Amino acid sequence: MKVVSGYPDLYCRSGTYYLCKRIPKGLEDAYSGKSHIRRSLRTKNKREAIKRLHAEQVKLDAEFAANHVKLRKTLSTTEANEIAQSYLRDLLIEDMEVRQDGDLESVSVFDQVKDQLKQAQIPHKVGYSEQEIVAEFGLSDRDVSRLREDVECIRPYYKEALAKQDLGAVSNEVDELSEVHHLELPRGSDGWKALARELLKATVQYCEIMQRRNAGELDEFISSMPPISTPERDFLHQTGEPDAYGKTRSGMTLRELVDAYKSNPGRRASERTNKSYEVLFRIMDDVIGNEKYVDEITREDFRRVRDILLKTPTNAAQRFPGKSATEVVELAKERGLNTLDPATVNVRLELMSALFKFAEQEGYVVQNLAKGLKVSEGKKAKDRRKAFTIDDLNRIFSAPLYTGCRNDQAGYAVPGPNIIKRGRYWVPLIALWTGMRLGECCQLHCSDVKEIDGVWCIVISETTDGGGMDEADKKRIKTAAGERYVPIHSELIKLGFVDFVLERQKTKDVRLFSELTASAEGYLSDNFSKWFNGENKFLGKVGVWKKHEKVFHSFRHTYRDAMTYAGLSRDVIRALGGWSSGDTEDNYGSELSAKFLKEQIEKIGFEGLVLPNLS
Repeated sequence: MKVVSGYPDLYCRSGTYYLCKRIPKGLEDAYSGKSHIRRSLRTKNKREAIKRLHAEQVKLDAEFAANHVKLRKTLSTTEANEIAQSYLRDLLIEDMEVRQDGDLESVSVFDQVKDQLKQAQIPHKVGYSEQEIVAEFGLSDRDVSRLREDVECIRPYYKEALAKQDLGAVSNEVDELSEVHHLELPRGSDGWKALARELLKATVQYCEIMQRRNAGELDEFISSMPPISTPERDFLHQTGEPDAYGKTRSGMTLRELVDAYKSNPGRRASERTNKSYEVLFRIMDDVIGNEKYVDEITREDFRRVRDILLKTPTNAAQRFPGKSATEVVELAKERGLNTLDPATVNVRLELMSALFKFAEQEGYVVQNLAKGLKVSEGKKAKDRRKAFTIDDLNRIFSAPLYTGCRNDQAGYAVPGPNIIKRGRYWVPLIALWTGMRLGECCQLHCSDVKEIDGVWCIVISETTDGGGMDEADKKRIKTAAGERYVPIHSELIKLGFVDFVLERQKTKDVRLFSELTASAEGYLSDNFSKWFNGENKFLGKVGVWKKHEKVFHSFRHTYRDAMTYAGLSRDVIRALGGWSSGDTEDNYGSELSAKFLKEQIEKIGFEGLVLPNLS
């Protein structure tokens, strides 16, 4: 092959251009002992080959870096300290963002508990005045008190562990960070112990700093810390080019980062999320520029993206095809159009942060500067949602759909002789007696209802039987904690649900409610929600619907309240409802037996609920 002058990695052979690069020392085993690696650029055009060369070089450098780190099974004390200090920095930055944003949601929790106690007619005293719970800026008195209690609880534990060198106190954190930094450190090895010791010291340091912050003392810790490096980042930066100031950069542009993120095999995203990403990527290109190097993108660049999002109208792509983000904003301002809801803006900002978290993990940037840009949503829609009252439930289940209607389609609200037990009939009942999310109910497969140790259960997972399914047959679970099984309440069995399932299992249908249709984006819950929620929809016709407050998801709030009133423990509530604990380990319900959970779920009831003609 002949090298192309001026491009040391570019070669031409028989008219086709190739990238040919020496494999770094120590990585030969990962490439079958070869000294060089060759990749075709799939073009005979020199100009096009030069264009493709840079992108392929970046990809290959990232591949070398990944293989370099994968091969590491040891860790020096210095490297362990750098990882621990990076972990400490992240914790402290997150804490400061919480303090600045007032993000403990005390007001919504306080109001929710107060309303529940009042509704249940339970006498209660409030330990804080409303003024102490509500803060105009930052945290309230109650929030700070909670932070102090947290630190006072964990500080003695970690200090004692440090004194005894009890490395098991941070074993979960060691395993998590080993995975993040692509390290293979057997438990008890020198590298594992080095990282555990440094993490234990960093955790005690965190407790001490938190204690000072809670006392209102000045904290200069973050600003005084040197830039954090890791073995992976150091290796990547060695492959970059120095800028005008002599600083080494990764050489990756925003466009290349987006491409790398999309092709990341470890990334899971729904079609809906991918569409949101495409909108965000277009705005970032307009505001920042796809050819800008990612390690030159500043916090101010991310703020400009946020400001554009706040001024962007709804359905902008459909209303203004071909217009840039700034042009769209100007047109929206001229016409007085409604802009995106703050919650939607925050979703896009979280996606941007996820993109640069990936860049940070891969070593393309030193720090994720896109983190912590969310805007105030006022009282979030999810916080405004209320549980159904007994009167609401009686209105819902005395509707013609349950007492007799013309049919379960257009005639569901018209009294008639038919009680048609299909999706529209069963889904609200399942949600009431299991607390399952709407999407989880709609996507149930016939095989998801089964006996476990003699107990009839609904299994909620993304696992499917067989292949060749339509898009609507594929299941989605919101969080890792959502993977669970829920014993079927005796009341639901009395209503004939298990009998219905057994009949459905005799058919060749995959889905339990095969008549339910999916939206264009593939979600069965979308169309069901449109039928159920709204002033002129099912809930509105029975006089229950209230915008943002009384919706299908209120079944889930109702179920959680019922579990609380029944005296179920927090772990059981989480196991049955699939709620995340916020911890790294969310498999808290995996060891609870079906028999035990059945005993717990039978404690749940709704006093005053009347289900006429449902036998």
